[in-house]
Amino acid sequence: MKINAKVLNTQKIYNIISIFSESYEHIMYIFLIALNFEPSFTLT
Repeated sequence: MKINAKVLNTQKIYNIISIFSESYEHIMYIFLIALNFEPSFTLT
């Protein structure tokens, strides 16, 4: 049951990602900046 729960949770996450696919990259950049902030980091 635990494995099935994890599969369902990941499926929900993938659904959210697919819905916000256009802004997903921007969200990832935000997480990268927040988790590994570097003053010299540039978005290209």
